[in-house]
Amino acid sequence: MSQFEQLLKALDEPVFEMNTAGVVVYSTPALSAWTDRDTEYVLADSLAIQDRPRFQQSLQRIIDGKTANAQLEITLADVDGTWRPIELKLAASRREGGKTITIVGWMRDLTIEKAREAAANVQGTHLLDVVENISDACVVESADGSVEMVNAAFCEMFGVKSATQSLIGTSCSALFIQASNATDKKVAPIYFPMDSVTPDEFEFTFTDKRRAKQHSIPVAGEDGVAGRLHIFRALDAKSKAAANLPAMSATDAAQLQLIEKIAHDLATTVEGAGSAIYRAEQLELPGHVLEQFRRVEMSAQSAFASIAGLLDFSKLETSEITLDSAEFHLRESVARMLERIVPSAEERGVQLKLRIEQDVPEHMTGDGARMMLCLRNLLECAMPPLLDHVAGTEISLVIEPEYSAVNLIHISFSVVQTIPKGFVRPKTVNPAAMMQLSLARQIVRAMHGNATGKAGGKIDIKERKETTTWQFTAAFPYRAIKEPRTRPTFVTLTGMRVLIVSNDLEQRKQLAELARSWRMLPHEADNASMALYLLARAADEGDAIPLVLTSNQLPIQDGFLLAFRIKHNVKLKQTAVVMLATTGKPGDAIACRECGISAYLRQPIAANRLNEALTAVMGAQDDDSESTSTLITRHSLREATAGTILVIDANREHAMGAAMVLKKVGYRISTADSATVAYIEMEQDKYDVIIIDPSTTGFADMGIESIPDALRAKLPADSPNVPILLALTEDMSSVEYGYSGTVVKPYDKEELLAQVAKHMPQKAAA
Repeated sequence: MSQFEQLLKALDEPVFEMNTAGVVVYSTPALSAWTDRDTEYVLADSLAIQDRPRFQQSLQRIIDGKTANAQLEITLADVDGTWRPIELKLAASRREGGKTITIVGWMRDLTIEKAREAAANVQGTHLLDVVENISDACVVESADGSVEMVNAAFCEMFGVKSATQSLIGTSCSALFIQASNATDKKVAPIYFPMDSVTPDEFEFTFTDKRRAKQHSIPVAGEDGVAGRLHIFRALDAKSKAAANLPAMSATDAAQLQLIEKIAHDLATTVEGAGSAIYRAEQLELPGHVLEQFRRVEMSAQSAFASIAGLLDFSKLETSEITLDSAEFHLRESVARMLERIVPSAEERGVQLKLRIEQDVPEHMTGDGARMMLCLRNLLECAMPPLLDHVAGTEISLVIEPEYSAVNLIHISFSVVQTIPKGFVRPKTVNPAAMMQLSLARQIVRAMHGNATGKAGGKIDIKERKETTTWQFTAAFPYRAIKEPRTRPTFVTLTGMRVLIVSNDLEQRKQLAELARSWRMLPHEADNASMALYLLARAADEGDAIPLVLTSNQLPIQDGFLLAFRIKHNVKLKQTAVVMLATTGKPGDAIACRECGISAYLRQPIAANRLNEALTAVMGAQDDDSESTSTLITRHSLREATAGTILVIDANREHAMGAAMVLKKVGYRISTADSATVAYIEMEQDKYDVIIIDPSTTGFADMGIESIPDALRAKLPADSPNVPILLALTEDMSSVEYGYSGTVVKPYDKEELLAQVAKHMPQKAAA
């Protein structure tokens, strides 16, 4: 053993070396303990499926010399079958002849950090939901002394005339000064600086002799106090009535106790995480690390369970949530809500799907904010645990109408979790999901009561072998408004910016080169999140990208969900979306209309077909007609013309001349200069007439009499009798060879039009 290897072993660090094929040729005992293997295994096989492309790309960049090192966060399969989040660093190790031949790597366990982030997410997100839905006056203060959350009960108690949303981000001390004007001697509420000793609670008196108590609960963070929760409670029935709040109940008292327990548990969670990280860095014995991690995990679960108990009001006395009523835009609200869901889906490798049927109205009246909070909680409830997730899990949100009455529509909301076939649903109990489901149930009960005047609205949960469905129904008043059609704003594709979205590098390169050949300005993105970021940045800079060309198959968010988020983003709704589908299925056309996709084309597609579709979508026509409201496909392009003609001629000058003559009278033209190109064109589209010069490459060797049979063998089964016109330099009888007629070359305008019109099917000619 070399001195270097002895040093690595003494440090007990997970270090390894691999060759350019990604095969581990050396690893330290620390890494072997994680993977249960020493050498001669492909490292990528030990990584989560969704992380392998990023790892391979980083490895290839180092091998190609494009970068000297790389750093990324990925998930490693542990020896006990669980998944371990790690930070991976790679660097070129040995080089020969200017080429990298080995790469060295180092790993760092992120398990404890992820646990601490989970605790912070609970504190930063779910605690705010709690504050919004309890009856006591509450203010959440951030570490910098600003207001992070304030509920309506606080404004009512202290006569603050501002909307709760407008107070977010303002100074907490200034808010308390404003509120103290309503109290006797203006002494409460009292604000204490973060670095001062804050009393646990104290009482104060309003000018009308109402009494109240203030609780200020600090929340510990990694670097000290992370914030505070201020709770104000009236002490008698008179105070409650004056504040327009419900009377004190057992539910209220239990809520206060549970909130205080939440603060304590969250503080313990963060403290435990910090201690565990410190020990992991300082101690050599891995047992101590595991012991501290268990402490962090148990503390986090305790905090989660406390929040779940607070929000599951059904276990205590009934406490209805008071809903607001205002008009909201359903699809725009869903698009904004999904922005908060996507990061969790990306972290777990979950594929998100969305379907909102066309018959669901956009303009509805109700509590849109809580409706979205309910859907978000159900989606997060369906998210598998981070450390126990199944790669390839799919979560779908389906919104569809059940029935409608006069200006009232009943809508079904479903969240469906689907795991891949052959996998077993994770058995890990997620306490945070319990809390989210509890809050969603309260909101659904409140919505049902608002619509029917009766209690009983509930969320139905159905579990199958590979799917779990959360479903409920709610009724909303609505307005049937037809959105105005947009008029085209472009007269040419030249100079137009286009964003190409595909996780297939080769496909992006081909489409970008094609766009440049049309003098367009292409941009590229390999996933939906990057595409939305580029579109938003361009819009903010005042140079919006008007066209998106996307694949239907994208990781996390597919092309349909990307289109939906684009068309229902206020900044991006004018952007047109064209989908290139590598695989299709029944219902894609309906999904395109539901998501606002302008054109749906199958890959591979001929360049001229794509150009025609983009021209139709962007309104780059000679006339000033409105853009079509129907979905553009290769068939709709063909049916929109007087007829479709394929000109097969190796002489480019003759072929282009014929195309110009025929286009002027409304025919759509495709040209081919060889048999290979002609067959591809015939696979891409249906033709009403085919014109062929028998001397074209690929046809010249088979004989003039064999060409019609060769062409008809490539025709679709539903159109076997397409007229085939023979193009020759002299007139001759062609019927005996199987042709429908003859066109003399060079093409004469009048004769060409007459021959085509003669053989064009009547329905197309009309």
